[in-house]
Amino acid sequence: MREWVYKATETKVGFWETRHLAIVQHFLCRSAVEFDGSQADRVREVQIGDRIHFYYKQRNKPVSSYGTFEVIEGTAYPTRFGHQIPGMALFTVLETPENQDMIQRLTEEHDRDPSKGYERDPQHKCFTGWVIKRRSHAPNFDQKRMLPSSRTNLWFYPDDSLGRPGPKKP
Repeated sequence: MREWVYKATETKVGFWETRHLAIVQHFLCRSAVEFDGSQADRVREVQIGDRIHFYYKQRNKPVSSYGTFEVIEGTAYPTRFGHQIPGMALFTVLETPENQDMIQRLTEEHDRDPSKGYERDPQHKCFTGWVIKRRSHAPNFDQKRMLPSSRTNLWFYPDDSLGRPGPKKP
C-alpha cells in the first residue's frame, strides 16, 4: 500500500460539490489521459488499496481536508461504476438514469462555464476516476512539504525529499 496526497482546486468544481462526490458518491474524478493525449502524471501508479489524503484549496482560504480515503474496487457500488481501466485503479462512471445525481454533479459546472468543471476522459469517452472510501482524518497540509509545486495535485506521501509535514500551527 502506498500513500498519496491529492489537492483539488476551484478550477473544476466547488468545495461542497467535490466533498459530496468524495464522501457521498465515493468518487475522485481523474482522467487517465490529458487532452493532448499524454498519460496523466502518476495516475498509473495509484493502486487498489492505496490511501489518498484528499485536500481542497480555495483562493484566499486555508486548505481544507476531506480526509484519508482508501482506493477500492468499483464493484462496491455497481449502480455507479462500470469497468476498471486496464492497468489502472480508475473506474468508469455509469451514465444511467439511476446515476443521474452523480452525472449532474460532474457536468453541471462545465455546462455553465466550459473553462471549469469536469470533462469526460478524452480516450475513454466517459468520466473516470478512483472509487474511494473515507477511512480517517488526513494529516495537516503544508503545500511546501507535501507537494513539490503549487501546480502539482497528486504526489507521493510522505516524500522524504520534501520533508515531513510539521505540527499544525495555532
